[in-house]
Amino acid sequence: MRSTQGSVQQFFSKVLRAWALLISLSLCWAAYSGLQETLDSARVEALAYHNSVNLFRHWVSDQQRVYVPTSDHTPPNPYLTQIQGRDQSTLTGTDLTMVNPAYMTRQLQPYFKERLDINLRLTSLKLVNPSNAPDPWELEALQGFERGERRPAAN
Repeated sequence: MRSTQGSVQQFFSKVLRAWALLISLSLCWAAYSGLQETLDSARVEALAYHNSVNLFRHWVSDQQRVYVPTSDHTPPNPYLTQIQGRDQSTLTGTDLTMVNPAYMTRQLQPYFKERLDINLRLTSLKLVNPSNAPDPWELEALQGFERGERRPAAN
């Protein structure tokens, strides 16, 4: 009788361990799947914002020249001094300044941060404006893109 009871206990012990392993694997898979869904969603949203900003930039570029009223928020762009006609005045005396795609993008940065909590950033390896210098992660990512890598290194 004792050996039968021991065999039954061993059997149920193995079944219980197998069940616990199955539950653990199921939880791990659910956590992994949830993380993948979150990352996929973040990629889609980031791409949507990226495409939106690029559309704005292309629109401004297609217009050749876009002027806005000069203000404390939008002073004349010091990187456009070589362009004749950068600053204009209307017949009513309103001072206007030219906005190029890069300047427009810099103007959008605080709006994206304040209204959407998104850090919009303009950077490059070939700088015109030193305030656009890449941080270390951006520098590594940009260099990776130049080497032909499709995804930047994880932060």
